[in-house]
Amino acid sequence: MGSNYFISYLEFGLTAQQIKNAKFWNSLRLLSAQGEELTLRIDNSYNVNIKCLGGMVVNSRATTAQSEKIANPTDGFLDVLILEKLRKSDMLKHKKAIVEGQLEEVPGTTVIKCRRVDFLEPKGFNLTISGKVMAKFPATVEIIPQRLRMIVGKNRTF
Repeated sequence: MGSNYFISYLEFGLTAQQIKNAKFWNSLRLLSAQGEELTLRIDNSYNVNIKCLGGMVVNSRATTAQSEKIANPTDGFLDVLILEKLRKSDMLKHKKAIVEGQLEEVPGTTVIKCRRVDFLEPKGFNLTISGKVMAKFPATVEIIPQRLRMIVGKNRTF
């Protein structure tokens, strides 16, 4: 993403912030949308063409989730979570997990571990952090080793 760095996550397509800010019926309408055709290139080795509602690129989380294998900042990988179209029952059942950014808890979510992801299509599609647009497709997100040094407390675990 050029000279932009992030520690936690980026969102694309339907974002948690949009669902959180929407009224109940509007949030259901957002979750029942047809989705977008996206093309991603993973680790310069293969392309993923998928129709989805949105997703996230996660390196770490502010809150814990059930799966500690996703978003572990010490594993050297980014986690790309892609949320596909949902059935109405799944929308209601998993809305809280979507709003909290824990997409791996939603059935049918695609999880890809990688060191680099290139967002290729559709051109002009937004990448956001907390609802703020940080970049537009085409864009590249990758792990940059030892760019950031942090001091954390004794009991901090990942």
